Amino acid sequence: MGHAKVKEDSAGMPVSADASGILRNEVEVNERGQIVIPAKIRNLLGLGKNSRLRITLTKTGLMELQKVVHIPVDYSLEFDTALGDRVQDAYAAMEKGRIGDGKKLKAMLK
Repeated sequence: MGHAKVKEDSAGMPVSADASGILRNEVEVNERGQIVIPAKIRNLLGLGKNSRLRITLTKTGLMELQKVVHIPVDYSLEFDTALGDRVQDAYAAMEKGRIGDGKKLKAMLK
């Protein structure tokens, strides 16, 4: 009885998707500690040059990579007017020298 052929990416590395559609690739770590994220995954996530990723190591030893997306503050404030008001108050307090540390600023933004 023969074994099923393992699918490979363009670099010859194994690639598979399980029944739930989760895509898995095996990559190598080079001598500088770098990995190459397969093109299919980069394309699916919209990753390009200078894209930012957050790396999380879980207690169980699972390493997660997440695309970091920055939303401009002025855009997000359009949808949360209460937050916008608190941000404006915080900037005004900073300009007047009433906020000297991050703790006070965080308290104002809650």
